[in-house]
Amino acid sequence: MRYDITAPAPTRRGPIDEHRLITLEPLAALSAARRAELVACCTRERVPAGLNLFREGERDDCAIYLLRGELLLTGGGPGPARLLAVARNGDNDALRHPIADKQPRQASAMTLGEAEILRLDYDSLDVALLWDQYAHFRSTCGGAVHDGLARLQRVLPLRAVPPERIDDLFACLEPVAVKAGQMVVREGEAGGDYYIIAEGEAAQIRETDRRRRAAIVPLGPGASFGEEALDPTGRYGASVAMTTPGRLWRLARADYAALTRAGEPPWIEARDALARADCGRAQWLDVRHPAEHSHDRIPGAQLAPLQHLGEALAELDPDRDYLCYCNTGRRAAAAAALLRGRGFRAAALRGGLHALPAP
Repeated sequence: MRYDITAPAPTRRGPIDEHRLITLEPLAALSAARRAELVACCTRERVPAGLNLFREGERDDCAIYLLRGELLLTGGGPGPARLLAVARNGDNDALRHPIADKQPRQASAMTLGEAEILRLDYDSLDVALLWDQYAHFRSTCGGAVHDGLARLQRVLPLRAVPPERIDDLFACLEPVAVKAGQMVVREGEAGGDYYIIAEGEAAQIRETDRRRRAAIVPLGPGASFGEEALDPTGRYGASVAMTTPGRLWRLARADYAALTRAGEPPWIEARDALARADCGRAQWLDVRHPAEHSHDRIPGAQLAPLQHLGEALAELDPDRDYLCYCNTGRRAAAAAALLRGRGFRAAALRGGLHALPAP
């Protein structure tokens, strides 16, 4: 049976209200700053009946949530497509999570009537989850620099920094004292440094037309600017001047380039990880949020969320091998690096749950 119905394209209706994200998992576990940043990465779409949102075997690297309506899920391997489920918004708690989100897709999804969905870039979601969980972990470890990690308003510009190098990133930040009225960067100048406001307030000034009228955006602690400087050929897209005395953290382009040239991360391939776990030589360690773990997990996995990893150390056996996993591998790599730094034998599942074969 084929569900290949010609239908109009979806109508985009973004952006979505930030408060709507609190009803979805794992977005509900994110800090307000991370949710606010992800709003720009979301699109809300009104979808007509008979539209295929995705097909079995495709890889779209998006999390899709059903906000309203019904979906027909079909597939389940080679041969004729078979009915797997009918998903109705409001039916159960499972629809707080992305629909059939394993990549490549293990099912096809088609709308049964007009529906409304939220589409979110999976990479951006994963970066937000990593930094939020890591910030909570670091807040329990102390350290003046790491205290500011949770206050960062934007982390997506730093997504290229490998998870196991986040500590090194903060070690590269240079404190800079600034005065009121000081021009920190000028629009159009060749970039060189990226800045995060630790203390004080600033104004971002962007020329809007030939009459040199300017758009002014206030910036406060946790705000960052100059991400164009991280590109070797980048130029600042706006000027930034301090409106009060303060202190900045400065990241030099050369340091950023060195950070993104990661060493060998603590990866293990899916085949090797499954073999080690099946013979009892290693223990699966789920470093995601509890809501993610309860929704979809590897049988027998031990839950040790990244944000609570410091508290979980006492429950881990130093003579045991651990296989850390998350959805894509990013958070697992950070957890494995932290465990290795504390004397444990740990590896991260490359590609995360998406890399495991379908059951």
